[in-house]
Amino acid sequence: MTEAEIRSKKIALNVLMNRETSTPFEIETEYQVKFSPKADLDTIYLASNRSDILHMEHEIHSMEKNINLMRQESKPDFRIRFDHMSNYSAWMSRQFSLMGMLSIPIAPWSSKMYKSEIKSMNFEKEAMRQEKAAMLTKILGMSKTMENDLLNMQRQLSNYETKILPSLEKFLRASILSYQENKADLSTVIDGWESVSMSQMNYLDQLQKYYEMIVEYEKTIER
Repeated sequence: MTEAEIRSKKIALNVLMNRETSTPFEIETEYQVKFSPKADLDTIYLASNRSDILHMEHEIHSMEKNINLMRQESKPDFRIRFDHMSNYSAWMSRQFSLMGMLSIPIAPWSSKMYKSEIKSMNFEKEAMRQEKAAMLTKILGMSKTMENDLLNMQRQLSNYETKILPSLEKFLRASILSYQENKADLSTVIDGWESVSMSQMNYLDQLQKYYEMIVEYEKTIER
C-alpha cells in the first residue's frame, strides 16, 4: 500500500512538472526541512498576498465606482452635439447644426430611486468590508495557531531524534547482548524491539503530519 501510494505521488509530481510520468525522483537525504514562521505576518501581509482577499478588495473598488456613477447619473446632464454637412454642388452652402441636450432628474420618484439605490450599494460595500476584516482576523488566527502547533511538533520531533529513539535503540542493543550472554530472556528482547518499532512508526507519522502542516501553513498565507 505504501509503495502504491509512493508511485501515485510520483506520477502526480511528474504531471505537475510536465515530465514523463515514469521519471524517477532522487531523494536528497541531507536536506532537512525546518519550519520558520513568517516574521511580519499580520493582516496587512495577508491582505496583500491572499488572492481571495485581493478579489474582495477589487469587488469593493468596483462597488465604489458604481456608487460614483450612480451619483453622477442623479445629477443634471448637459450635452452638445455639433454636425456639419458638405454639399457636392459648389453653389449650395454648407449646412451646420448645433444641438444642446439637457436631462434633469427632477421627478420625485426618480430622486428617491437614486437615493435608495446608492444607500443599498453603500450597505453592500460596508458589508463586504466587514466580511473582509472578519476573514483577515480568522485567517491570521488560524495561521498563528498553525505556527504554534508546528513549533511544538518541531520540538517533539527533535526529542524523538535526540532522546527517545536513541535511548530505546540503546536499550534494545543491551537486551540483545544480555540475551546472548544468557542474562535475559527472549521476551525482553522482543519487548525492546517492539518499543523501537512503535516509536519509529510514531516518529514517521508525526513527521508526515509536520510536513503536511507546513504545506497547509504556506497555502494559508500564500507564501
